Amino acid sequence: MGGYSRGLALVAGLGAAAAVLVACGNGTGAAPDPDDSVMAPAAIATSSVAGLGTVLVDAAGKTLYFTDQDTNGTVRCTGACLGAWLPALAAGTTLPPGSVAGLSVIKRPDDGREQFTYQGQPLYEFHLDGMAGQINGNEAHDRFGGTSFTWHAAVVAGTAVVSSNEGGIPGY
Repeated sequence: MGGYSRGLALVAGLGAAAAVLVACGNGTGAAPDPDDSVMAPAAIATSSVAGLGTVLVDAAGKTLYFTDQDTNGTVRCTGACLGAWLPALAAGTTLPPGSVAGLSVIKRPDDGREQFTYQGQPLYEFHLDGMAGQINGNEAHDRFGGTSFTWHAAVVAGTAVVSSNEGGIPGY
């Protein structure tokens, strides 16, 4: 019986840990904790993504996006928007020689951190892209703080296609 009891305790402990992770997921619509709403500083690279072509990706290979509403280097994705879209931070990184043409950095207006841009458009990772090669945020539409956003994968070569999220992101 001792082994059975330990097994139940392990299962109960894993269930409690999963509940804590779910509770931390900010699905409430409340403003996110700023420390949880940005991706770690990382280098930018390119990768081939089926259906799109060559896109900008972060160090983990996750697709990077920009929004039509961030024009002329102006960052409008702040506050609650950061619960879904994680800024591609450039702090502590330098642009390597021969990096992608059009890649630069700007300072975010909300916290002063440096964020990567592509052709003047601030770059973000989408929180529903769980692994490299996913494009769940491509052509997505959402609304935060009275601003409607339209998002696009940062395609550097190829043809952008509309994803199944054209009608909007569930829960946003």
